[in-house]
Order: sequence, then C-alpha cells, then structure tokens
Amino acid sequence: MRNSIEWITKAAKEWVTHVIALGIVATSLLLLSRELWSPSEDNLEIAQGIASIVGPWVGVVIGFYFGVRSGDRQAEAASAQATAAEVQRDVAATSVEELEDEKDKELAAAQDRIASLQKGMRDILDSLS
Repeated sequence: MRNSIEWITKAAKEWVTHVIALGIVATSLLLLSRELWSPSEDNLEIAQGIASIVGPWVGVVIGFYFGVRSGDRQAEAASAQATAAEVQRDVAATSVEELEDEKDKELAAAQDRIASLQKGMRDILDSLS
C-alpha cells in the first residue's frame, strides 16, 4: 500500500513538473514567435526584451531536465549496486553461518572422539591394575 502511494506521489510530482516546464517553454516560444513573425525595429526590441526575461527561465527548465535525468540514472545505478551488495552480504552471512555450524559439528565430533579415547585409556588402565 505504501509503495503505491509513493509511486502515485512521485508520478504526480513529475507530471506537475512537466506541465510547468512545458508551460514555460511554450509561453516563451509563443511570445518570441509572435514578435519575430513580423520583424520591424520595434518588434525586434520587444523580442529582445522578452528573450532577456524568459531566457533564464527556459535555461532553468532545460538545465533542470538535463540534471534530473542524469541524476535519476545515477540514482538507479546506485540503487542497483546497493541491492547487489545486499544480496552478496546475505550470501556471505549465510556462508559464515554454515561454516560456524560445520565448525561446531566437527568440534563436537572431535570432543566425542577425545572422550571416547580417554574412556578407552581408563578401561585399559583399569584392566591392567
């Protein structure tokens, strides 16, 4: 349930961002093209004024998308590496647990053998006395 809410929230944020970005770019192009369509000295000055105002906004939008997209790819790659590292850690932990269990079994078997040998030695010594 939580994952679906997070996914919906993330999708909504992305769509709102896309709409705002497209609105800024479309409005900028519309304002500039309207003034540049019929070039005259007054229209060129107006177009320059519009470009000086909306140019930074268009630059922010373009910069944001190049930055976000490359950042998203890096985040996805980092997430994949983290998942792989977690899997390797789990495999290593399982291997360590299996080795510890095997060591404990071998130690118990060795202790049983020692106890058996000690009992045999006592039996031999008792039979000699």
